[in-house]
Amino acid sequence: MKLAVMEHLWTDGPMPLEYLELVLCRDVYHCPPSQLPPWHKVRQHLVIMEVEAQVQKLRSKKRK
Repeated sequence: MKLAVMEHLWTDGPMPLEYLELVLCRDVYHCPPSQLPPWHKVRQHLVIMEVEAQVQKLRSKKRK
């Protein structure tokens, strides 16, 4: 798992699920793993967060 996480961080390759769980707990939900929402909700939230990031990126390019 350590190598998979290192590979992800260095190459932006696929994120290992264990690392995704850590990021969700630490940075998004601020909860222990046992209190994460059901996976279908997590997927919805990740999609929405990605759309937010895309719009912010487009807006910042438009301002330049």
